[in-house]
Amino acid sequence: MSFTRGTRGRNAYHIFYDVDVIAYVEGDDDVSFWKTIIKAYDGAEFLPKMKFKPQGGKLPLLGFADEIIDGSITKSLVFMDRDYDDFLGLMKQHPAIIYTYGYSWENDVLSLSALIEYIQLISKADADHSRTNEELESFLTAHVNSGEKLLKLDIPATYHGSPIQNKQNKTELTIVTDQELKFCPKKITEKVAIVNCEPTFTPLCSDFLSEFHGHTLIWIFYNQAIYIAKKFGRVIGTSLDLFVSYLLQNCHKNLEENSERSGYYEVKCSNIFEFIGE
Repeated sequence: MSFTRGTRGRNAYHIFYDVDVIAYVEGDDDVSFWKTIIKAYDGAEFLPKMKFKPQGGKLPLLGFADEIIDGSITKSLVFMDRDYDDFLGLMKQHPAIIYTYGYSWENDVLSLSALIEYIQLISKADADHSRTNEELESFLTAHVNSGEKLLKLDIPATYHGSPIQNKQNKTELTIVTDQELKFCPKKITEKVAIVNCEPTFTPLCSDFLSEFHGHTLIWIFYNQAIYIAKKFGRVIGTSLDLFVSYLLQNCHKNLEENSERSGYYEVKCSNIFEFIGE
């Protein structure tokens, strides 16, 4: 709607929708995630009325964030993926600007228990899942070891404008067969040579599952869930979209498995409610 163009329009947006605040997010899936976060940590005396507005990406949100910081717009919140912003010194600080704890919301909804439950859901009802946990832990160990090395290359490469991991090509650095999916050292070496980037720093990060590209991780873990489920016979109808929906529907449980992550969102939501109530 044209009246939203410019700061005057954005300042009146909450009145048009009869809400306490407008919450700008990147995409449609982000709405489901952030609604869950707000409801899970509604420690305030009231749960504010919010209108969530997907913007089709992060770039528009950065502009809104700047307007919030300089006071040009009020009654507005910005929820966005952290990406590598903290490592690159690009974080915008304000109670009304909230980043994901991990690289993106996808990282924050992934958990070992969620994967086990999903495998059980899509497997035959009489399947024996006694070794599922063991297989997943083995898979995680292998990916984390190679993934952490990739992560420490990708962050400084991104800093220089030539990321190693292409957000739009999840398979670029992997080997995919009917039986396995893993990062390929040769492909990574070749891509490092192509971007021709000499890292000027080594990021002190090791939590691959939290810090690496969430879209890629979701794709990797979905495929691994399928591989394991197939060992039990026929796999009941599923898709990547259904997997994502399942994770979103159960993300409150996944958040509780990580006390640091849960504590982060609790503090951020408390700041939001205090800010809105001012």
